[in-house]
Amino acid sequence: MRFVRIHVDGTRLDLHPNLTVIAGLDPFAKEKLVHDLSAILEGQAAETDVLFEAYGIVLKGDAAGQAHLSLQGGVDPVVRIPDLLPSDDQPAESDLDSQIALARVAVESASSRVADLKGANHQLASANLAARQRRDDSLGKIRELQAAVSESAVQPLANALGTLATAEAQLNLDPGQGIATSVSAPIERLRALQSVEALLHDRLDTSGRLQRDAMLAAAREVHTTRIVGPSAAESEQVRAHRSCQQLAQLLQEAGLAPTSLDPGELLGLTKGWVEQKGATPEPPRELLGALRHCSAERGRMAAECALFENAAVIEDERFAPIIAAVAEASASFDRYLANAIRLLDATDELHTAETELGESGPQYGAVVQEIRNAERELMIRQTELDRLTAPRIAEEEARSADAERSGDPHLQIATRLNNRAAVLRSPRLAGSIPMIVDQALDVIPSDLLGYTIDTLLKVSTVCQVIVISDNPEVADFARVYGVEKMLYLDHALLPA
Repeated sequence: MRFVRIHVDGTRLDLHPNLTVIAGLDPFAKEKLVHDLSAILEGQAAETDVLFEAYGIVLKGDAAGQAHLSLQGGVDPVVRIPDLLPSDDQPAESDLDSQIALARVAVESASSRVADLKGANHQLASANLAARQRRDDSLGKIRELQAAVSESAVQPLANALGTLATAEAQLNLDPGQGIATSVSAPIERLRALQSVEALLHDRLDTSGRLQRDAMLAAAREVHTTRIVGPSAAESEQVRAHRSCQQLAQLLQEAGLAPTSLDPGELLGLTKGWVEQKGATPEPPRELLGALRHCSAERGRMAAECALFENAAVIEDERFAPIIAAVAEASASFDRYLANAIRLLDATDELHTAETELGESGPQYGAVVQEIRNAERELMIRQTELDRLTAPRIAEEEARSADAERSGDPHLQIATRLNNRAAVLRSPRLAGSIPMIVDQALDVIPSDLLGYTIDTLLKVSTVCQVIVISDNPEVADFARVYGVEKMLYLDHALLPA
């Protein structure tokens, strides 16, 4: 980033993109200017009008503009006299080493926590994925079995029994007489039908929650993923879109007609449907039909067993084709009932999977939030470590490159300015942030001033440099270099 325009003591100053020297300020104005510029670079709002450019966009120095920088603070952009010239007040090297060691421990701890949380998240995601797979498998079985337990599956038996009833009507039978259709073991079939009927009665309250549970589970998924924004990972966006598609399909199957995949509309329709149906909606009609048909067939078999018991069975070879047709249809009907039981089993499997998903959803969301917080903490710790190690790295590189000149004041000045520039152009900042040289050039020896300005010009190619100085020699250098490289602004000579 770079500052484009600032207002100082009622005067507007347009700054050079590289190096600007500001002179002619009274002590109070100097202090306020440094404070305002530092405040912005620390992530705070300035007390004066400021324009800055970041990522090619010109923004104001207010809270809205600050939001685009994502600056965490903790980086000092100001170069003062002790920072540029040798001073006995500089912290001892051992103190810096201790700070770096502590910062490294903090980074390792934060990194370990992120890794642990991601491991826990992976386990939750794996369990969640397995539950989703079981749910999808159960839904596939249910849709397949619903077709096998349709009304058309009992039609062959109804047709055969209709033929049987017509034949019996033509015989003018006495009360209690009839044609028997079970060629063997009618008692065993009666008991089997009684068992299926009891099972359907016991479990239909579970299967009746199928549609409601599926609807509520899909709604929970949409609610969990509705906060996904355009900057989210592609996998998260795909998951959010699929959850909306699934809920919309379930709403359509329930007779509703969503007009879009908007999460708000889908959740509103779901809430209305659940409130209308109540806490325990009716069981699926396929299973209610299976219970009804099973009861009817059980009653028919009970009557047929009574025929055998009372010896009132009409035996005639002419009825053999009818009896065979009923027997074949009865076998098909028994398979129909077996599919109804399988449908109940699939419903139980679905309910179990949905329960697991309902329980794991909040846990998954909590772990994801913890990961975000831990990653934010890691970024802060890493930024602090970068700030501490950047000067040490630059010092070591400079010392190894030219060890015999380690006592040269020119080298000391260049090293200190380059160290500070390395911190200010950290990739964790907004590209780079400006360097502010606060009156350090006012006391620098004349034989070092030219070299210092040359170094600042080099630094200004990677981060903007703003110099506050009343040293008249600086103005001479500005005239030599020209406005292409640096701009000299004397506040006292500028119009208010």
